[in-house]
Amino acid sequence: MPGGSLDKHIFSASRSNHRRFTMEKLRDIALGVARGIDYLHHGCDMRIVHFDIKPRNILLGHAFTPKISDFGLAKLYPKDYSLISISA
Repeated sequence: MPGGSLDKHIFSASRSNHRRFTMEKLRDIALGVARGIDYLHHGCDMRIVHFDIKPRNILLGHAFTPKISDFGLAKLYPKDYSLISISA
């Protein structure tokens, strides 16, 4: 993705190499991630529970549009499941 991952922008020791975000852009990124999670939970035929949302797994596209990535731990659940149990 053209913008790299979100963690490179917010946790970089050398912030001069990365674009600093305005509060409006951070809000837009946060809302984009929230919309993505809402789509995974409610917009698909089955619920997709990611289990590993973190800045490293948020890729930034053109105009820093966020995309959720790395579905290695994700699980699919039927929409009629109201409770999902997990164990560590």
